[in-house]
Amino acid sequence: APPPVDQACGGRLEIRAPLQGQPAASTLEVLSVTPHAQWGHLSWVRMSPLTGRTHQLRLHAAGLGCPIVGDDLYWGHAAAARRSRGGAEALPSVRASGGLFLQSCGVAF
Repeated sequence: APPPVDQACGGRLEIRAPLQGQPAASTLEVLSVTPHAQWGHLSWVRMSPLTGRTHQLRLHAAGLGCPIVGDDLYWGHAAAARRSRGGAEALPSVRASGGLFLQSCGVAF
């Protein structure tokens, strides 16, 4: 299993996890980690899809147990991933329809 995102700080993590039976790969780089009252901490990350599957970045982040803030669609998936790792802190509840904290910084083909 990949390390928790906060343990990967400063490093680059390659995620290879199939989505809907198709190969899927992404990279994740932790840029900074900030303490937060509700969430414990928030990580500012750079994620890049190496393949192009629907919701790939959201699913790969959730699969690490570290969902994108506000991702009410895959929050349950992330909570299950954390439970399966054992010892990981439970996720706080997500406010449905509060908005997804995801921003593109560039698109290239």
